[in-house]
Amino acid sequence: MLLLLSLAFAQDPAPTGNGSTETPAAGTTTAAAPAAEPAPKPARKSIMEVGVRVRYLTVPGGIIDPFVFNHKGGGIMERPKINAYSFGLEYLIRNKSANLSFYAEYALSAIPEGYWDDVEEPANFDDGSWLKPERLGMFATGINGAHEVYARPWWSFLFGGGLGIAVITGQMTEWEPGEGPGSPEMDNTDPNCGIAEPAYLRKDACPNDGPMNFPSVLPMVDINVATRFHIGDRATIRLEGGLHDMFYGGMAVGVMF
Repeated sequence: MLLLLSLAFAQDPAPTGNGSTETPAAGTTTAAAPAAEPAPKPARKSIMEVGVRVRYLTVPGGIIDPFVFNHKGGGIMERPKINAYSFGLEYLIRNKSANLSFYAEYALSAIPEGYWDDVEEPANFDDGSWLKPERLGMFATGINGAHEVYARPWWSFLFGGGLGIAVITGQMTEWEPGEGPGSPEMDNTDPNCGIAEPAYLRKDACPNDGPMNFPSVLPMVDINVATRFHIGDRATIRLEGGLHDMFYGGMAVGVMF
């Protein structure tokens, strides 16, 4: 409407003080009226963005120490470290301060095979299990929200969290300590192999005792802190860390449209 009115005013001759209109003399030219400038586009209330992200996930040893003994020193009984890498896609809807994101990702376990021995009193270091991850990973999806605070027009910080669900893939193959025939707690596939031997010896001579039992579906809890760099109105780079069932650090790149 403003554009139409501007064009209409530009096409009308400018009124004089007494309301009359002068006719230009013969042989003279009349200066053209200046072109009207287009009305500015209204600011977008929200921006959509698609992106990819990568993360490194870990569980600090201090959290596990009260439950699983750590045989330090680099020997065969040393407890493995819990690590994983995840790769995902994101779809975001955001405005100046609010962010809503949907994600789908796959996390690949980087846990090496090794010996897991529960903490007990009195200590018994030979009753643990040898666990070997086989194609262990998880598919996860969820939704996150975040509040964004700008330090500069091109630099901001985000604080938020969310929930999701994960489906575990693969398995943990287990070797248990040798129990011997007739044991009330017999779980060995071959009860005559490695009788009374610890699992870290039976793994080399005996068949495994089957996959370890654990839930196939897990809830995902997210607590996120990030900093985002805005590259004009086209792209963003985000560095982040927090809790994604495991502690994590990562990076995401997004394209706006």
